[in-house]
Amino acid sequence: MSADPPERRVNPYDKQAYTFQELTDHYQGRYSAEQVKELWDLRMPVVLPKLLETASEEQRRDRDFVLRAVQLRGPELRHAASELRRDQQLALAAVRQDWIALDYVAEDLYQDRDVILEGLKQDWEAITYAAAELQRDEEVAVAALNQSVMALQCIPQDLWSSEGPVRQALLAAAFRSPEPLKHCPEAIRSDREVMLKALRKNSKLDLVAPALLRDRGFALQAVQGNWEVLELLPVHYTEDREIVLAALEQSPYSLRLASQELRGDAELVLSCVQKAAGALRYAAPHLLEHKEEILAAAVRQDPLGCLRQASEALKDDQDLLLIAVAANGAALQYGSERMRNDRQVVMAAVLQCGHALEFASEELRMDREVVLTAVRQNKGAMAFACQDLRSDLEVLRTARAGEECGPGSNFPYATQVVRKLNEAPLELLKLSEEDLGKPPADLEEKMMTIGFTTIFEYLFLLRECCQALNQAGKAGVVLLAAAVSDFYVPESDMAKDKIQSRAHDGLTVQLRNVPKLLGAVRLWAPEAFVLSFKLETNPNILLAKAAGALKKYQVDAVCSNVLQTIRDWVTIIEFDSATSIEVPEITGDETEPIQVSGVSSLRLERGDNRSVDVPLVKAVVNMHSAKMSR
Repeated sequence: MSADPPERRVNPYDKQAYTFQELTDHYQGRYSAEQVKELWDLRMPVVLPKLLETASEEQRRDRDFVLRAVQLRGPELRHAASELRRDQQLALAAVRQDWIALDYVAEDLYQDRDVILEGLKQDWEAITYAAAELQRDEEVAVAALNQSVMALQCIPQDLWSSEGPVRQALLAAAFRSPEPLKHCPEAIRSDREVMLKALRKNSKLDLVAPALLRDRGFALQAVQGNWEVLELLPVHYTEDREIVLAALEQSPYSLRLASQELRGDAELVLSCVQKAAGALRYAAPHLLEHKEEILAAAVRQDPLGCLRQASEALKDDQDLLLIAVAANGAALQYGSERMRNDRQVVMAAVLQCGHALEFASEELRMDREVVLTAVRQNKGAMAFACQDLRSDLEVLRTARAGEECGPGSNFPYATQVVRKLNEAPLELLKLSEEDLGKPPADLEEKMMTIGFTTIFEYLFLLRECCQALNQAGKAGVVLLAAAVSDFYVPESDMAKDKIQSRAHDGLTVQLRNVPKLLGAVRLWAPEAFVLSFKLETNPNILLAKAAGALKKYQVDAVCSNVLQTIRDWVTIIEFDSATSIEVPEITGDETEPIQVSGVSSLRLERGDNRSVDVPLVKAVVNMHSAKMSR
């Protein structure tokens, strides 16, 4: 017996058939082995060999050879010897590979249930080959209908019209794909149950016999199954309240299909607009005068949509505006100029959505109570307040306290903090004039923490806060403990570095070093007590690194610690007035501590505290007090 020939597949680019080796040779030097393999696996369909077409007479009578051939290409059975075409096992193998092989099996096999069922696993048309008595077989009929309702052409009516598995398969097929029913026997179009199933999927009434369409009960059931059927039913059904209600229960927008009389029914229209305000457009004009019920219900359901399309008179109606802004404060933008200056309406709007302040009149954006209400709801609303209120201390504190009330950047808040720092920094820091002449007992209520999200906010705030703090003289303390990234993308580069949807190679972004501003802090607040922080992973270079920062940036002290023991202990480094700071070269790989001159150090441990923060704060207070007394 000869060996199977190598598999061949069709290359979609040149339409030629290749073995894998031939394909590899064809693309040698042009594409990688991985690319050739991907083309073979994913893009090239198998070329089925035609073994029998070119076989000898002896091979065509060889059962094993024929079996192998039809397993590869079922229709090759046509070239087998006539006696082998009567072989049930060969016929099954051929039909299993391709049901079209039924064309070439012996006619007596059309009475073989197994052969026909094998074909029906692929296509309903296999039933057209079945002998008449086999077409009456329930199992065969069900298998055919599972493929398509078109099989009904070959199934006797008494089999599908009576209760049983065949009818159940027919109903399922009619729902699954009703369109082919138009090609089925006329009797099926008068079958009430089948047509109802079909209309649930497809509302085209050309499938239905005219007699059924005249049946009100059928029309009601059809609409209950699919409201779109109402659009194609005879027009007198649009006046039938029960049928129209069946459609409205599924889609309020089906009100457009109702008769003019029903579109003027207040109760019916109200039920529609409560579900979908847009249905109001199909209501009779006189119902638009029912402001308390129908219009109010529509506005509650979709305040933005309703007011956007409302008449000028309705946009100036206080009652409707109050209903709208209570549901969505942003609806204020569609109110008339008079309504946007109505204090009651605007208060209701900002109570629901702080950002609605944007749409209030200029006069009300100067109203302190209105602005505070908006900022409590969403701190971002402060951006829409008048200039004076954006610098108001209570508004600022309300925005800070209400960070959790709404989403958005901290930057609007940061801008207002900076303005207040420049205007009245002592008030914001809760320091009285008397406090300037004496050191604070502790830092509670004396230290203001300012959050930031981006590098830009940090750089901006650091400068503005330090310059404003300069007014406090020696009483000011700057603790530079912010966790800031070492690298960032400059704002000027952000518009350039956008990943395109087709950029399969990704995006290369060049990050820049964040500017070192410790030296600038000393220039911005020359009299303030400045404490910086230095974190390392190698304890042997910790003292040297801290001393280097102390010398370079001229801060008052450096708090240094090791990442592994960050909560357990810190060492504070200060200048030693007796000698100048000398720091040897640092490699980072030191195995012994680097010796440094010109500094004094204070090691603090957490002791019984949860972290070293408590003794650290006390030490900072003492150091600050000592500086103020000098």
